[in-house]
Amino acid sequence: MGKMIVWASACVLVLQSCIAPRSVLNSGKVTPKDNFAAGWQYAGNISTAPIQRAKELIGLNIDNIASYQNMVDTLSTADAQLLNQNIESIGRAAIAYAVDPIGAGSQFYLRYGVINRMDIGYKYASGAHVFDAQYQFLGPVGNVEDITEERWYGSIGVQYSGQKISIPSWVTPLQNAINFDFSRRDVMVPLTFSYSFGNEEEYGSIAMGIVGNYSKFNYSTFNTDFTSYLNPDGSVNTLAIKAVNQKSDIFAYGGFINLKLGYKYVYVLPALSFYYQDYGQFQNIIGNDFHLKGWTFVPSIGLRARIGKSSSNK
Repeated sequence: MGKMIVWASACVLVLQSCIAPRSVLNSGKVTPKDNFAAGWQYAGNISTAPIQRAKELIGLNIDNIASYQNMVDTLSTADAQLLNQNIESIGRAAIAYAVDPIGAGSQFYLRYGVINRMDIGYKYASGAHVFDAQYQFLGPVGNVEDITEERWYGSIGVQYSGQKISIPSWVTPLQNAINFDFSRRDVMVPLTFSYSFGNEEEYGSIAMGIVGNYSKFNYSTFNTDFTSYLNPDGSVNTLAIKAVNQKSDIFAYGGFINLKLGYKYVYVLPALSFYYQDYGQFQNIIGNDFHLKGWTFVPSIGLRARIGKSSSNK
């Protein structure tokens, strides 16, 4: 089937891609009332399910496979069976990638303290629009200028995001035949506890907690005749891409830890979130349905600036 090419890590891990925005960056302290916080974060998404499926692509030449599109009467039954197996592997890897893309990208965000103990935020993350709110149930609500004795904070938040997902670049030669269409919607709920370094996070904080995530994932393909082949009796058969229209509900659970290090107005934010999810059963474009489950790790690092006025809220 053409020149041997190793696809696994080299083709997948270096992608700049649409990744689900599941990095937890906030401490347990919300943005004080009438204050803003703005930041930039560079986050990765490393998921074991697509890595496992990408191993099936070792040795495949996608361009060579794509060259069989629209051929008539030239393939033998044995060639068609091998082609079927290869496209089945490509389908599994592409769907696994779309469910939980491996890659990295930038995130830009703005937060505002609307009332005491509650802030809201908007984030643009690798093609996804993200909206969230956070309620602080533990700890003081002032600025660094307000002298407080408490150092522990706690909050709970809710985040919504939606995005269209591009197919991995290595599937592009087959896109016209497969016609993948992917989208997802995510709702994330983090429960956060943090300890302040200095008065009211003057020097930053360390935060950790647990997080739940619900994803509604849609994907579809069109029914397409990929190629034709000859049976042993001389009759012609068609190798077809199945029409798929699937909606999946995926629940993920995990934890996170992040640091906020700086002084009063500018901070560096390293963070790590991790999730385990059973994605469930998926329809493939050719061949049998298959099951996906695995871990996802979301490391990130960035900068945050506080913009606002002094407050004496307690």
